[in-house]
Amino acid sequence: MAGPLRFEKWQALGNDYLIIERDGLPFELTPARIRRLCEGHFGVFADGVLLLSRPRDPEHVADLRIYNPDGSEAELSGNGAREAILYLRRRGWTDRDSFAINTVAGEIRPRITGADTCTVDMGRASLQSQDFPAGPADGRGEVSAGGRAWAFRHVSIGNPQCAIHVSSEAELEALELGAIGPEIEGHERFPNRTNVSWYTELGSSPSAATGPSSRIRARIFERGVGETLSSGTGATGAAVAHLQEQGPGGASAGGASSAAAGTGTGTGASATSSESSSSSFIELVDVQGYQVVVPLSESEIGNVRVGQIATVTVEALEGRKFAAQVVSLPVLSTSSSGAASYSVTFQLEQTAPGLKPGMSATAEVVVKQVEGINVPTSAITGGSVTVERGGKQVSQAVTTGLAGNSSTIILSGLKAGETVLLPASSNTSGASLTSKLGSGRTGGLGGAGGFGGGGFPGGGPPGG
Repeated sequence: MAGPLRFEKWQALGNDYLIIERDGLPFELTPARIRRLCEGHFGVFADGVLLLSRPRDPEHVADLRIYNPDGSEAELSGNGAREAILYLRRRGWTDRDSFAINTVAGEIRPRITGADTCTVDMGRASLQSQDFPAGPADGRGEVSAGGRAWAFRHVSIGNPQCAIHVSSEAELEALELGAIGPEIEGHERFPNRTNVSWYTELGSSPSAATGPSSRIRARIFERGVGETLSSGTGATGAAVAHLQEQGPGGASAGGASSAAAGTGTGTGASATSSESSSSSFIELVDVQGYQVVVPLSESEIGNVRVGQIATVTVEALEGRKFAAQVVSLPVLSTSSSGAASYSVTFQLEQTAPGLKPGMSATAEVVVKQVEGINVPTSAITGGSVTVERGGKQVSQAVTTGLAGNSSTIILSGLKAGETVLLPASSNTSGASLTSKLGSGRTGGLGGAGGFGGGGFPGGGPPGG
């Protein structure tokens, strides 16, 4: 006879999930059992199940799988992810504020901002995906449901979203989502079914003085769930569609990047890019930390992920290099002279007295790990090596294999350009070995020229 099932029930903005650890499962978690767990009378009643397991990739804290109450699997849930993130911290899976977990939609990197709050970068949205295979480049389409035609915009946030604009709050409140939602969810235009959101603007009408309305309200019908009190991915899809409806000014990738970078961080600077992709100047609105926005091309952006390490070079400071990290990717691209550009936000890990807004900068991002670097075996201590990073010596965990002749091969764990410090006992007198790019297995985007200009315009930073 199976033992008891241990779980916790969490909610975020009324979106409730059962959180279960795979190692504690007394039975296989089948679709039928998921439906029984989530139903109202014989189960616990929930919007779904979050299943956490030990990560396959050691760089992740956990692998997360998300199940709808009908037993189907979801690629991603913004609220579900936030609940899993705080559970992992509270239950001792990690003690870090920023880390990575893996989902069916890919890696996500949250930042814990308080005892019961965190932010999650939802990644890049797309208006085209295999979930709307016949869709045009702008994601627009039309479906019939409930006796009327609905104009929509498809948005992919790791899962499919069908965002529908309505004219007023009164119309939004009057919608019978239980009647029209299932018909759109299962429409033949969406081979994998879709989530559906209806949204409208709040507050005053757009004007030349205030610009487009910046607040919307949405009602969301989730695939495999029905209407829910909230949905992180649904809200994101509606927001992206709203920006698109505002036209070029409202769809600024720099603005989207700023919102992602500034939400709930408290100490980081929030930055927005200018319209000019040539100067790439930014407006620094908080000087407690430093961020720089650098435009990347369509070909470059595909390999960039939040959390990757980078080097920002400021030529005006005699080419001084600053260690940095990618902290935010834009939701949408901007276009200049027909070329798409994505404004990526980098957080500098240190500052300098001479660093001033208005200085131009370039950035290099490490997009893959180095493999096959040979070092003396004496350089490995407890599975780690000492590397030089941002002018500091730090310990870096690596995966190794035996190469012979008192040498060890580093299989993974290093980043391109990192310098491994070799101990004097290896007859190297404190020499070092710098990991190189090669064999097509690793690389950095932009080469010696970096990605292009970035900058720090406006007033200067505080001294020190």
